Parts: sequence; structure tokens; C-alpha cells
Amino acid sequence: MRGEYLQKKDKLLNLKHEADSEITKFINELNQSSTFDWAWDLIEQYKEFTLTLSLEQLVALYNIIGYFMIWSALSSICLIIVGDSILKKLNLEVKLPKLARILQTRARLTKAYLKFYVFLLFILIFINVSANIYMFVIAF
Repeated sequence: MRGEYLQKKDKLLNLKHEADSEITKFINELNQSSTFDWAWDLIEQYKEFTLTLSLEQLVALYNIIGYFMIWSALSSICLIIVGDSILKKLNLEVKLPKLARILQTRARLTKAYLKFYVFLLFILIFINVSANIYMFVIAF
């Protein structure tokens, strides 16, 4: 009986050592691999691209990016409001009492998301306007 225990113990220790060596080998390969090289290459290409642009083109590019971010925040706010109105219209808390707690938690989270996106929207508008003013002052 003691011999079987020792054999199982040795077998488990061998498996542990094999697993440790496999994990170590995987981590080393992960550290050496170029997993995010494509992202860094894309960032470098974008930096090189922006260096070739004139001031007017930079302002236009900045406005496109800024307006896209504002549109994204506005669409998130609209989706939150529409989702809440649909849930209130369907009256799911009454129809499905088992989901009431989950829906209440969702309502609290959506209020937090809504506050965050409204704050983000004002910050984005402020940054976009102030950057445009700054660029206008530089140009003239």
C-alpha cells in the first residue's frame, strides 16, 4: 500500500514538473513572440502619415476623429435611453419577477453608464472646441 502511494506521488510529481516546464516554455515563447508588432507597426505608420500632413489637413483629421468620438458617445447615450424605455414598456419586472433583481441591477448600472457617457461627451466637446481654437490661433 505504501509502495502504491509512493508510485502515485512520483507520477504526480513528474506530471507537475512536465506541466511546469510546458508553462515555462509557453511563457518564454510568448515573451519572444511578436504578438503586438502589428499594432506598433500601425502606430508608427500613423505617426509617419501625420508628419506628412499640412496644418489644415491635421485640423481636418483631428475634427474627423473628434466628431467620430462625439458621435460614439451620443449613440451610446441614445442606446441606453432606448433600452431603458423598451424595458419599461415591456414591464418585465412585473411579468418576470425572477428577473426583477437582475433588471434592477441593470438599471443602476445603466444610470452609471449614462452619467459616464454624458460626462465623456462634455469632455470630448470641450477638448474638440479648445483644440480647434488652439489650431486656429496657430494658423493665424
